[in-house]
Amino acid sequence: MMYKQQPLSAMKHRFRELWKASGAARGWGDYRLQLLEASDAGYQLFYAEEKGKIAATLGFQIVKTKLLKEEILKVGVDPEEVQMVRSLIYTHPDYRGQGIGSKLKSLADEVAYAAGFRFKMTNGYETKEIYDWAMRNKGVIDLKVKGTEYPSILIPVVG
Repeated sequence: MMYKQQPLSAMKHRFRELWKASGAARGWGDYRLQLLEASDAGYQLFYAEEKGKIAATLGFQIVKTKLLKEEILKVGVDPEEVQMVRSLIYTHPDYRGQGIGSKLKSLADEVAYAAGFRFKMTNGYETKEIYDWAMRNKGVIDLKVKGTEYPSILIPVVG
């Protein structure tokens, strides 16, 4: 398995493959729009690839959060130490249970920690599966934000 990182904008030629690797739960048009918006926002993409096939992805920005600052302060965390939302998190079913998603998370955490972040924020989820994966982290802080099926949480960045 090869682990790589590059700007999402450099992956535009592989957007349809990223959509398929995500499980294609949403239509191609909606997912393509999300990828274009994330690309324009400067997202980086960590991904695992085997024999030219994308097995797992994790997108992120090296940007301080602009969201939920009051809620973050209420739980005793400095918003300046919170990395903006991570996204595009997915492991293809054929590759689950092999530690690939955890390896991508560790690689992204190393970059975030070196940039001064001590927490990463996740803001709602598309699936219960992603929520459950995020909740397995130690030290998770629920921001108690209403309005999404799965809550916004802070997850410690491990450096």
